[in-house]
Amino acid sequence: MIASGAGIEDLGNAADMIRAKIRANPEESSHHATLGFLLQTQDIQAHTGGTLQGEALAAYRTALRLGVRPVEKAMLLMNTGVLLTTMSRPADAIELFDEALALDPFAFSVSAGQRAKLLYYKGSAFNTMGRLRDAEACFLAVLDLSPHFYKAYTSLAAIVKDDKASTVKWSDLAPRTEAALANATV
Repeated sequence: MIASGAGIEDLGNAADMIRAKIRANPEESSHHATLGFLLQTQDIQAHTGGTLQGEALAAYRTALRLGVRPVEKAMLLMNTGVLLTTMSRPADAIELFDEALALDPFAFSVSAGQRAKLLYYKGSAFNTMGRLRDAEACFLAVLDLSPHFYKAYTSLAAIVKDDKASTVKWSDLAPRTEAALANATV
């Protein structure tokens, strides 16, 4: 598929190839999911100002409508939620994160790491909405699942630093943050 560090042109060419596959087989959900991911990645890397986001969202929604294998559903819901948050639609994103989190973790291979990512993105969406207590709860849940998830610490630290009503105290968070930095995973 696409090599790590692929350039914008590579992503654009790959998206064109996937569009051709969709024209040949419009009912193949994995093609739509792949197109959504490529366009979302291309939009981020090229700093296009969101010009590819609408097409990426349509591709993700088509993949979900057509049906994806259960093991892919949580990832697709997460990617769509991240895209919606980027599109200033965090409330819609939270609904998708909740749907993904409700999937049976054993039947659908939603690992603790993937659940941690879902909770992190859900917390970020709450943070975007200014719902700091909800964001804080999500980031704390991330750390319960994945104690070395550094982005959760930095997001939580920003809330603790700026919000006097925070339920978390910096003195409790600082030692955990230092340990996470030493063993950071994300």
